[in-house]
Amino acid sequence: TKAEYVGFMDDDTLFTQAVQEVDVFDEMGRPRVVAKFPTGIPKRVPFLKDWYKQTQYILGEKHFINAMGYFPVVIKRGHLAEIRAAILQVHPQFLCFDDFFATIKDQCNHGLCFSQFSIMFQYLWKHHRDEYSWRFYPDIPFGPHLQGIPSNSSVAKQCPYIQTGSLSDNGITENMLQRFPHVAIHASYQKNGIGKISIRDQFVTSVMKRGYCFSQPFFSANMGDKTLDPHCAEFDLWNDINCQNNWAFNLNYCSEYVEKLDPDGVKKAHQERLKQNREHDWDEEELKILFNGANKGIKD
Repeated sequence: TKAEYVGFMDDDTLFTQAVQEVDVFDEMGRPRVVAKFPTGIPKRVPFLKDWYKQTQYILGEKHFINAMGYFPVVIKRGHLAEIRAAILQVHPQFLCFDDFFATIKDQCNHGLCFSQFSIMFQYLWKHHRDEYSWRFYPDIPFGPHLQGIPSNSSVAKQCPYIQTGSLSDNGITENMLQRFPHVAIHASYQKNGIGKISIRDQFVTSVMKRGYCFSQPFFSANMGDKTLDPHCAEFDLWNDINCQNNWAFNLNYCSEYVEKLDPDGVKKAHQERLKQNREHDWDEEELKILFNGANKGIKD
């Protein structure tokens, strides 16, 4: 492709609402990044340690950015070749990137995996920070170091491949800590979806119904649901932050992020995004399935 930007997502991605330009690019036209910073040893998510180690090995610098927390991931196309070239500078024994990638893929097959999104955005954070619009939240919401890992901490000693220092020391500003809702989830990693072959009538249908209603143009920003569609009357669009759809990407840690970290910031971000909803061209046949043929604009 010759497009200026390219987007990435896994094949188990489920979009949770009608996507607007504001969901992908900020007001300056920069791609949005929802990244995570390290807070401790991820005992409840053990594979993260491997990601941390491999980021250091691949880029030759300590891990700080985990960007496996949102979809779609949008990157300037020209930066991809630059990232590959930078990796080969760290690993000059490889003549081409494909050979290097085959090596780390083989390591992953034997248990030591990497995160391509973390690697790409670790580089972009260091070399093209101003060309992207960054939002950060903790990699592990239960810490213990929610303001950055001290260099003299036990975490720093046990995990020497993790970047230490405060958030501000590492370049994170207050504005970067403001919340921004997701427009997609990593569906097979949701607790309600794991291991189920057929979840069309349960989990996916629930997500799509809520996504339709929370995508409606918001005609009043006062209280409650003020759309023109009666099938959305069960939802309090203004006060319900739509936790499952907009704040839980991989696992249902939404309550821990919302209740423990920044409930006011999350609610404000939800309401600001809701006010930017626009008319959308919906698939009428899909709406018949979701609402049993009785939805707005649908005739039996």
